[in-house]
Formats: sequence, C-alpha cells, structure tokens
Amino acid sequence: MGNAISYRQNLKKVPVTLILFDLDDTLLGNEMNNFIPAYLQALAKRMAKVADPSVLVKTLLSATRQMIENPRPDQTLEKIFDTAFFPPLGLIRQDVQGIIDSFYAEDFPALRGLTQLRPEAVRVVEQIIKRGDQTAIATNPLFPRTAIMQRLSWAGLPAEQVPFVLIPSYETFHFAKPNPAFFAEFLAQLGWPKIPVLMVGNDIESDITAARQIGLPVFWMTADGTSTWNGQGSIPPHGDINELVPWMNGSVLELLQTNFATPNALLAVLRST
Repeated sequence: MGNAISYRQNLKKVPVTLILFDLDDTLLGNEMNNFIPAYLQALAKRMAKVADPSVLVKTLLSATRQMIENPRPDQTLEKIFDTAFFPPLGLIRQDVQGIIDSFYAEDFPALRGLTQLRPEAVRVVEQIIKRGDQTAIATNPLFPRTAIMQRLSWAGLPAEQVPFVLIPSYETFHFAKPNPAFFAEFLAQLGWPKIPVLMVGNDIESDITAARQIGLPVFWMTADGTSTWNGQGSIPPHGDINELVPWMNGSVLELLQTNFATPNALLAVLRST
C-alpha cells in the first residue's frame, strides 16, 4: 500500500462526482524544470528571424508572470499575454502568427520526448469514466489550446476520445493557478455543478492549497506525502494515482462536498465574476 489516508472499505460509492485532474506530473510525466527551458529554446529558435532569442525569452517569461498575476476578470489570459509579449518585441501578432502556428505544428511535438506516458493514469481515468463519474482537465491555462491538447495526447488521453467536460486554455480563461479564482472560474464555466467536485493534483501550492482556499476537497498525488508536505493546514488525503478510486470509494459524502462559505472562497468567487 502507498500513503492514501482516510481509506475505508465496504462503504457505498458517493453519487456522481466531478474529478478535476491536473495534467503535468499528474496524468503526464513532465518535469517542468526540464520542459520549460526546452520549450523556450525551441520557440526562440523558430522566431529568431523576427526577435532576438534572449530578449524573446525574457519577454515571454515576463508575459507569463503577468498572466499568473492577472486580477482582471474582463481580460483573457491570451489578451494579457499578447499585450505583454508582442509590443515590447516590436511585433504585431498577425504578422508573426504563421511562425507561431508552424512552431506548434512542427517544433512543439518534438518536446514529447521530454515527457513520460503514465499507463496507470490512463487506466484510472478510464475506470472513473466507466463507473459514471465526470472528468475535467484543471491544468494551468498558460498555453494556447493546441499545446494543451497535444500534451493530453502524449498522456494517452486525447480529447477526441476522452469525454472531458472542460479543458481550459489561455484563450478561454481569465485566471491562472495558484489564484483560487481559477477554480471559481472553472466551476462557473461548468454552471456551478451541484454534484461533489474533487481536485486531484501533485503541486502543493497550485493544485492543493489553491483548491482548498475555494472550498474544494482535494486528493494530493504524491509517493511520499507525509515527509514532503509543507502546505497550509493538515495534510490532505494523498497517495499515488492507483489509490485515488479506492479512497473515493471509502469516502463519506461529506468529505467530497464543496464549501463556498469561507471568506477565501467567497473572495475567489467575487474576483472571478
């Protein structure tokens, strides 16, 4: 057995549940400390004819930070990025869109080699869907949709075949993790589901703490939770992905109820609307 806690056998499965899955290092093996530098290098190389590579990287990182910190519900992350990225480089997006499209069609797929398929994650998602639960991808929407869809395919979970109820991207979202408003916006786009909602992810700050702040129950994906937990509050239910469904089967309904009554949750909801 791993480290899953709050595990109870022979209890009735809760009603239909919506599970929000993080993507990188949850469903897809992807060490971002390796992936992001390779991504930046490849994009800078592709755009070298129109922008100095070193300046482009610095500008892109600054634009990404502005997306993460965005407090405005009236501007998509794409708009925030475009404003922070193209003008400082002296570029007009329409003029270089063809180069960017070529990057995502030809260069981005080569980054797949830095990621690892997790067959156990595919099995768990399939099991959850077969038993009647719903699934959504709660990845950080800092990339265009094509980059997220490609990574889902690398994970063995292509959106064309798996009925995820929502996949966020920078074109359609206004907030990013670890802002709790991301989760408020996520649920709002789904019409504020009346069923239990559970967040599953590996990142303590972006997935677990942020989701908890809006009142979502969580399952922390980790192989060694008790020795590595450094988040706020008590250690949450945790374990590897194979322990998720057994934990859900052994959870009483109250453990999977969303609580929007806390000040942090109410503030996140207000910011997202």
